[in-house]
Amino acid sequence: MRICLAIPSIQDFYFSRDRISSLGALTVSRLLDDTPHTCILFDFPKMSKKGAYVELPDELAYLEPFLLAETGPLSFFTRYQRLGPSHRECARTLVAADPDMVMLSCFAYGYADNAIELAREVKAIAPDLPIAVGGAG
Repeated sequence: MRICLAIPSIQDFYFSRDRISSLGALTVSRLLDDTPHTCILFDFPKMSKKGAYVELPDELAYLEPFLLAETGPLSFFTRYQRLGPSHRECARTLVAADPDMVMLSCFAYGYADNAIELAREVKAIAPDLPIAVGGAG
């Protein structure tokens, strides 16, 4: 079986490449290396050096006057950004690898929407492709 294991792109205020260890996905990838399956790991957040600005989601829009206007050396919520390609680009990359299954890592509940959105984009391209999501999130 050919498996694509992916860490979805992250949308957040203060997330950075240095804050992601990808330990869960790396562990699963190494475990799959000891099986007859082929595993291709895609660490999408690490595919960009700097986050791309994205609009606040509707759920957070009411906070915009308070969050994005924050200043000072301890201001973390000044820029809502995406680390990694768009979910649509990630889905195209995964499907282009011609997998038999896609596994998505969700290392924290706060980033579950990113995993769900990537799963939706994969299903839009390849509706019959099995997807499994796991992790601490």
